[in-house]
Amino acid sequence: MFNEFGLISYAAASLAFLLLGGLILTRYLRRTSDRVLLLSVIISFFWAGSLVTQQIWGEPSFIIRYLLELLRDAGWVIVLLALLRSADRHRMEAHRTRRLLGFLTFSVIFVLFTLAALESLLNIPLVSGKLKIVGQISLSLLGICLVEQIWRNSVQSSRSSIRYLCIGILTLFAYDFFMYTDALLFGKISSGFWDARGAVNTVIVPL
Repeated sequence: MFNEFGLISYAAASLAFLLLGGLILTRYLRRTSDRVLLLSVIISFFWAGSLVTQQIWGEPSFIIRYLLELLRDAGWVIVLLALLRSADRHRMEAHRTRRLLGFLTFSVIFVLFTLAALESLLNIPLVSGKLKIVGQISLSLLGICLVEQIWRNSVQSSRSSIRYLCIGILTLFAYDFFMYTDALLFGKISSGFWDARGAVNTVIVPL
């Protein structure tokens, strides 16, 4: 029997990302950041959709859902890097920080993605659940650091145009950080936090 709140929560998130993707596709594709945002929204739609189908039919498998989550995180990180790139054009120190954070983030994603894919292909456990959670916490912290760098290095006049996007992505990573930190402390992911995650993603879409 599926969890009704979790199903509604992720179904709403899936629908919200679908609508946002349609809006971006029809109205905003002028800048590189717009196209990157569209890609991230599409991945997030499939991520939320996979959790809906898992609730209803028990598919896809955990490993597919985990790989989609890593791709979702990578998508939002690429959005942040695109924003930071436009913000740090005239600041060499910020440029070095962007490269360092980008390298660290994609290194973590690459390692986790590769190990998870090998687990699926070889059908043997290579990474413990605790290590996966630590990896997700690391990605969340790096995402939060990227948002901070964007805000710090943006000129005052441009902050109004990225304020809500930054708040939305910050909320996404901050919620993941608290959820996975709670899971690390108590040895399992809280079903309440997990089910509410879809609702949180739905709420940030209008931002």
